Amino acid sequence: MNKEKGETELKVGEETYTLKLDINAICEIESVLKMSIGAALDRIMNDPTEVTICRAILFGALSANHPEVDIKKTGEILNIIGLNDAVNLAKESVYIAFPTKKKTGKGGARKKQKTPGSGKNS
Repeated sequence: MNKEKGETELKVGEETYTLKLDINAICEIESVLKMSIGAALDRIMNDPTEVTICRAILFGALSANHPEVDIKKTGEILNIIGLNDAVNLAKESVYIAFPTKKKTGKGGARKKQKTPGSGKNS
């Protein structure tokens, strides 16, 4: 697992899965749900009991590193870990994949540059 690559880990019994929300995973999620990833995330954030959305996000996140896991197997994993943990894992995957930008302190307003030839000495 590599958080720098947007990956997070899921342990289910003896199995360890690596989840990753990349472009292909997002396309997989949108394909399964027939809605945009933004709409899916809005819905799951507002109603964490949206099991279909949670399963689709988990399925998409598994697809990059575990292509052998189909949608049915994803549902079985969801049964084992529980909806609450799955929703939290889905949220964590989104936050890792799309981190918020941190201020570095180097930005801010730029100083106005003097235009050559506009001063008293020109």
